[in-house]
Amino acid sequence: MQEDPHTEFKEKVSERIARAAVAFSNTEGGTIYVGITDEGEVVGVADTDDVSIRCAQILNDNVRPDITMTSSIIQTKIGGKDIVRIDVSEGPEKPYYLREKGLKAEGVYIRRGTTNLPVSEETLKVMLHRPRSRSYESTISLRQDLTFDFTRTVFSKNGLELGPEQMKALNMTDNGRFTNLAFMLSDQFDVPVKAALFQDEFKDSFLDRAEFNGSVLEQFDGIMRFITGHNTKRSVIEGIDRKDTTAYPIIAVREAVLNALVHRDYSMQGTILISMYPDKQTISSPGGLNEIYSIEDLKTGISSTRNPGLANIFYRLGYIEAYGTGIPRIMKQYLHKAEPTIKISDALFFITLPSMLSGSDRLENLLSEKGCITRSDLEGIGYSRASAVQELNSLLEQGRLEKIGGGRSTRYRVL
Repeated sequence: MQEDPHTEFKEKVSERIARAAVAFSNTEGGTIYVGITDEGEVVGVADTDDVSIRCAQILNDNVRPDITMTSSIIQTKIGGKDIVRIDVSEGPEKPYYLREKGLKAEGVYIRRGTTNLPVSEETLKVMLHRPRSRSYESTISLRQDLTFDFTRTVFSKNGLELGPEQMKALNMTDNGRFTNLAFMLSDQFDVPVKAALFQDEFKDSFLDRAEFNGSVLEQFDGIMRFITGHNTKRSVIEGIDRKDTTAYPIIAVREAVLNALVHRDYSMQGTILISMYPDKQTISSPGGLNEIYSIEDLKTGISSTRNPGLANIFYRLGYIEAYGTGIPRIMKQYLHKAEPTIKISDALFFITLPSMLSGSDRLENLLSEKGCITRSDLEGIGYSRASAVQELNSLLEQGRLEKIGGGRSTRYRVL
């Protein structure tokens, strides 16, 4: 083994790891191996856990801006010996520098050949005046061992190819290396989306929950199946026709999920959370709104995306009809109904979709679906304990239920 422009060896842990990390972040990324001498001899480390912790501390304490999301520390073996590998991607917030020396020429390093060199005053001026335009999705991925089975299947179903030339055109590769956009569409994408169905708004009890990994396209499919499976339907006979109403308009749900996946800030830690309650559904995603836009702008279709490459792919595949139409389409589904609410902070986008079914609709669904119910069943569709008891007594008086048993085993047979 030998060092090269993207590889550095360290026999043991030292503060100079931070210098190499800064240089890789300011150039084209690279890998630091701890447990290998400068000459390329694998000597290993005695305690990989201790070395990993110390390396993480060095990077955290000494490198600015933070490179947590563009670096990873991995314990592995080479030649049967334990080593620690630090993968560092080219960073989107150049110039990176050593905290102790500050944002000065002597604190900013770049990689030249196998050497980490401090920049000149002139080079630093150029770096400072260069716009930080490289987005997360265009940054080189830490992982290069990527496969695209699911994404290729979706492309194929839409009559599209996904080979090297197409990947290059879609900005999934840069000089033959996978970008984070490719990572987001790969089978190895490990930033999950979490979904849960709660019995009530207090989140004391899960009725169902799931976690979705893999390509964002695969995540979208899984999320939609989860929500659709729990999207309560109410059927009403109007004359000779039957009219079906779901708790959440499928178009609104689809657009809200797409908005979360396509527009979230993937450079931030955190995950998209989907929470379903008896009377509402909420979707939160990391990343606030571009400061030049307002919530009212969103509702009228004025917006921008922080992931243009991902948005372009969703558009090409037919998931998105036109840019900027998602929120207006959601609002259109709720005309003359309780309107969805949107809350935005610096770090979070949060949308609430109200259920279109009333409490009585949910109760009628419950009675028609089950031959026997309990008080807990009513609590599961949004009733408090007291209101559930009151409703059950009312149904008993109406002759719609028959009480069976007593105490905790009390059940009510639907007549």
